[in-house]
Order: sequence, then structure tokens, then C-alpha cells
Amino acid sequence: MTSWGSLSGRETATSPERGGGGVDVFVDDAIGDMKPSPYAFAIVGLCGAIAMAEGLDAQVMAFAAPLVAREWKLDPSAIGALLAASIIAMVLAGFMLAPLGDRLGRRPAILFALAVAATATAAGAIAPGFAWLLCSRVVAGLGLGLAFPTVVALAMEVMPRRYHALAVVTVSCGYPVGGAVGGAIAAQLINDHGAPSIFLLGGATTALFLGICLLFLPESPLWLAGHRPGKAGIARLVRKLGAMVPAEASSFGMREGSSARSPVAALFTAERRARTLLLWAINFCNLSMVYFYIIWLPTIVVNGGQDASFAAQVLALFSAAGVAGGLLLALLLRRKGAGMALGTAYLGSIFCIALLGNTSGSAAAFLPVVIGAGSFVVGSQFCLNAVVNQYYPSAIRATAAGFAGGAGRLGAVAAPLIGALLVHPATPYRTTILAGGVPAVLALIALIVLLAAAPLQQARSPTD
Repeated sequence: MTSWGSLSGRETATSPERGGGGVDVFVDDAIGDMKPSPYAFAIVGLCGAIAMAEGLDAQVMAFAAPLVAREWKLDPSAIGALLAASIIAMVLAGFMLAPLGDRLGRRPAILFALAVAATATAAGAIAPGFAWLLCSRVVAGLGLGLAFPTVVALAMEVMPRRYHALAVVTVSCGYPVGGAVGGAIAAQLINDHGAPSIFLLGGATTALFLGICLLFLPESPLWLAGHRPGKAGIARLVRKLGAMVPAEASSFGMREGSSARSPVAALFTAERRARTLLLWAINFCNLSMVYFYIIWLPTIVVNGGQDASFAAQVLALFSAAGVAGGLLLALLLRRKGAGMALGTAYLGSIFCIALLGNTSGSAAAFLPVVIGAGSFVVGSQFCLNAVVNQYYPSAIRATAAGFAGGAGRLGAVAAPLIGALLVHPATPYRTTILAGGVPAVLALIALIVLLAAAPLQQARSPTD
């Protein structure tokens, strides 16, 4: 079995337009081997903060749903449509809009996405009825679906190879943290100011980061070198990030080359086709598992005989443990490679879910198992985001991440539907808990097939 430990996003092919002669600095080499400056870490921090704003924005409907349902007298199916609207739109954005990050650049795509999401979310505060609010959530979801994979790609591309996994996981962790912080703020606002205040909070937070990005967010140096090699300021940006660039350097390029075909077509070259489809399958299984537990775990716990307060504590611990688990898996990914990191994540998920399904009684026995399950179940998704971003080269990275995320979010859409069939008081606690672990088994099988039948090596040029 071929190791997947050498993933770095680095190419061995040379752009035919630039050849290799006449290029003073290959930017992917310079960035990949540098010692990152405080500025580089600050950009990753900004990307993480943007992800936090997106996490809040994505959750505003969930926070506002009880009041909206009561004030407008909406039935559960209408509320379900409002909750699903942004998720479905994010799926569409992953497949339709993510290539903009590769075609137009990381910075323009992020600015456009944040502007769309901020405007649409704030518009929810003045919604006169169901149709307006539904449309606003669809548009907001399109912006969020474009922003997230592009932000993750930018964070990775301002850091050296040895920090790629940590950068991606750190930014990915911002998403659930933003939702948690937003929930705490929303709890203080909603009783006194009503549902409109929640939409204004989400829109204003996203608009704030849009303004910060207009002032401070740079373009990816790898994107510039691949698409605008003659643009003034590349040398200054690369030096600012911490790379050593000779003072006389005037010609910049990418050792990996640039794509001669569309980013979407480059996902399905003979070399990548099987790997791309298997990575989509793994993303689908992974997010269906994550969302099953995030959505249904409190209900399962209550059906198992615990009170609602204890169920809320269980979900909080489960989610928080995922952040810690994601960071630990990122370190394992850096040291041992993707096969080992993802294999550990899925085996750990299967073991902890089985243990959770057979653990009952005191909180002292139950809660440590919940923490272990959250570390592997939620942490596996953060690790998988890093794997996808490391495998594909810069020229198609935003497209690849967007498509993989879109496939994963189809699993997120399926999770509440499957849970609705399984989770009810008549179903034994053990059965519902274990049912949520089935996707982990399927993801592990897909990973084994991926590594055995289509072993992942260093990324190749998009033109290969």
C-alpha cells in the first residue's frame, strides 16, 4: 500500500509557458520551504475569524426558528424548509460557484461571497413573510458555500508545507466556534429584541469582516504566480510572508504549472478520477455522520431517559471535543500521512460510538465517552478538509474543495432525514446511537479502497 504521507500540494511539472528558464523564483517552492512570519500567521488568523463569522451566519436561522415559527404560525415542514435552505444552497455553491476562487482569485471570490452573505442575512431581519425569508437564506447559503473553501485554500497557500494541515484544520475549527459564540450572543439578544436581531447580528458580523478583508486580505501568492506572474508586488508579498527572495528577482512562476483545462475537468483526469470520486464518497459519509449526531444526539439522549439540560451538556462537550480532536489529527496527518490520520479517525469513531451505545448510567461514565466520540467524529471532518486541500494543486484547489464540500453537504442534508426515520422514543437508545456510526464504517471502507486501488502520491499538474 502506498503511503499518503508526502502530500504537500507541490507539483513536479513545470509550466510550458515559462519552462523553468527565465523564472527567477518558483513561488510555491519559496513559500513551501519558508519560515512563516508573524504576518503569515496573522493572515491565517484572519481566515479563521472569517470562518467564525460564516459559522455564525450559517446558524442564525436555527437560533431564530422558534420565534419565527411562533410569530408567523409556521408548521414544522415550513421551519424545516427554512433550516434546510442555506444547506442546500451551500451544496449548489460548492458545485457551481467554487471554481470562481480558481478563476478570479481567492481575494475577489472571498469579498464577493462575504458581500452576498452579509446582505442576504441582514435582509432576513426585514422579511415580511415566509417567501422572502426563504429566498434570503438561499442567497446567504450561496455566499457561504463559496466563501468557506476559498478561505481555507488561501490560509493554506500563505503557509509552508509543514503547516498546511494545521492551517486548514485551524480555519475549519473557526466554523463551529463561530456558531457556538453566536449562540451565546443570540441567547442574550433574542428575548429582548426578537428574531430580527439575530439576522442583523449575523449580517453585521459578516459585513464587519468584509470591511476588514477589503483593507487587509491579500491575494494568494500561489494564485498570483500562476495567473498574474508579471503583477507588481509579488516579491513584496512573498517576502512579507517570510520567504527569502533575491533582491534582483523579477520573474516569478509556479513549479507546478497552471491548468490548461477547466478546473472541473482537471478533477477528472485519468490520474485523478477514481480518487476524486472516492474522496467525495468519504466526504458524504463523514458529514452525514457528523450532522446525524449534532442534530439528533440531544434527542437520542432524552429518549434514553436523561433530561434536556444533560442532553445540551452532552452536545456541547461532543462539539468542543471535535475541535481538540481535529487539531490532534492534524498533527498526526503531518507526521504520518493522510492514510494513518483518517484511518485512526474512523477506527476511533467506530470504537467510541460502539462504546457510547453500550454506556449508560452515571454522567461520570458517560461524558468521557462522549468526549472521545466527539474528538474522532467531528475531528475527522476537519482532518478530511486538510487532506482534500493538500492533495489537489493550487490551480484547482478551491474547485476541488468546493466540490468535495458539496458532496459532503449532501450527506448533511441526508442526516436529518435518516434520523427522522430512526429517532423516536420507541427505538432503543443503543440502536439509534449505533446507527449513526454506519457512515464511519463506509468511510473506512472507501479509504481502504482509495489507498489500495488508487494510491495517492504527490499531486500532479492539473494538465496531466
